[in-house]
Amino acid sequence: MKHSLRLAAIAVLAIVPFAIDGSAQASAPLPSVELPPALARVLTDYETAWAKRDAAALAALFAEDGFVLSVGVPPVRGRAAIQEHYANALRPGSGQAGGPLALRALASSTSGDIGYIIGAFSMQKGGPDAGKFTLTLKKDAAGRWLIMSDMDNGNSRPGQGSAAVADALPRASPESVGFAPDRLRQATEMLSKFVADGKIPGAVAGVARKGKLAYLEAAGFQDLEARAPMTPRSLFRIYSMTKPVTAVAAMMLQEEGRFALTDPVSKYLPELSRVTVFVSGESGPTRPAAREITVEDLLLHTSGFNHRTSHLYERAEVRSRAITLPKFIENITRVPLMDDPHTRFRYSEATTIVGRLVEVWSGKPFDVFLQERLLGPLKMSDTTFWVERERQSHLTRVYQTTPNGLTPKELETVPFTEKPALMEGAVGLVSTVPDYIRFSQMLANKGELDGVRLLKAATVEKMTANGLTPAMLQVRAGTGWGLANVNVAPDGEYGWDGSAGTIFWIDPAKELVIVLMTQIVPPNPDSVRQRFKTFVEESIRE
Repeated sequence: MKHSLRLAAIAVLAIVPFAIDGSAQASAPLPSVELPPALARVLTDYETAWAKRDAAALAALFAEDGFVLSVGVPPVRGRAAIQEHYANALRPGSGQAGGPLALRALASSTSGDIGYIIGAFSMQKGGPDAGKFTLTLKKDAAGRWLIMSDMDNGNSRPGQGSAAVADALPRASPESVGFAPDRLRQATEMLSKFVADGKIPGAVAGVARKGKLAYLEAAGFQDLEARAPMTPRSLFRIYSMTKPVTAVAAMMLQEEGRFALTDPVSKYLPELSRVTVFVSGESGPTRPAAREITVEDLLLHTSGFNHRTSHLYERAEVRSRAITLPKFIENITRVPLMDDPHTRFRYSEATTIVGRLVEVWSGKPFDVFLQERLLGPLKMSDTTFWVERERQSHLTRVYQTTPNGLTPKELETVPFTEKPALMEGAVGLVSTVPDYIRFSQMLANKGELDGVRLLKAATVEKMTANGLTPAMLQVRAGTGWGLANVNVAPDGEYGWDGSAGTIFWIDPAKELVIVLMTQIVPPNPDSVRQRFKTFVEESIRE
């Protein structure tokens, strides 16, 4: 393929998934469109070859340099590799047993010898849609349309990767929960434009209202170099969005009477009885703290500890994913505090100390407690401290904005593809948009989801209300902070973000949950977060 032709194809591929708005995910199927005979033949030939389990015939539908981009597997390039891919998928006993597959077109377009088909598939003629796909096409010398790329838009045909993504929440059409679909579509188009303009590599976003999922869309790529598309199964380093998860774990144990918020932390971690405070700045003389740090101070970030990226902590090598939680406690307590406890809000590493306290209170490793008591019950199956080999094809790549465009950026010496020694309550988790929507909806429901109650309603109300003093609130321009490790707005909306591009908002008054994830540093190019949120809020009609 000529270089210009490949670039044109990539441009089409990057944009076409957004032609289907969020309402396409609802129960009412999008109408089919009639294809020109030459394009229709591509779909009928695919159906026929699939039904016959004919991997060679499927591969023959592709251009010589064609490729498959699908959920759960790395990109597959070239006819020989594509034939092997389908042969493995369709072999007897693989669980992908060929048979009926009905494809229908939702949209199509051609420009010269480049074209595309956006479609939906079902497992029987006339059956409900099981997922969607995008075929990018090129015309050969004989005028026949060949598949240049076959991309699944979040759901997988059998043999195209993992099973279809389980819904995070019960589905609803946007209209049924008070959204204007046209305005929601503009939110998707905005994300698409950010991808096309090179401001973000890609994104996944989800919106729930009144306890139902009205919008779940993926845009762009999770790996620009491999051209691997974003999907709802894409895994993101959520960094500080780990903090609310840790706070919920702690407050579950508080409800059980394992500790009081006013307890000094040294009651459980004696090392903290020896902390000192800088007299001024980040160096020089120190003095004893005016009072001990309490558990409440850790959750409200009024403990006096510093941030993980501060020069002070970096010089002292306080934090590394290669050390254990007890070693982290040892490291952080040998560095003086910046302030006396409960005198100033200073966002910090305190939530990782809370993770260690969860271990002490529960008698279990932090990651085990989270899995058994929180992640498992909430069915957050993709939320973990590291990404095992079989899930690494879902892991997004972090990019940095530079004068030369987006370039890959490794943020950790121990990458998220390796099991860390430090199970970090402040910034350690990897998650997906569907998983975090479930967590957020549990908070919006005041501690309960799908009949599973993690916290009492009164506890969640306390956690999501401002806990700072009036003086601290004034310094933060009126934005509060809650025990849940969330910003609290004057109108009651709350939420938090992650340093690599993730964010969530919960608005109790509007019964609204928004989760947006990308993987970019700095994390909010051209205010993409606020722009997306504005489109969603302006789409509310009732």
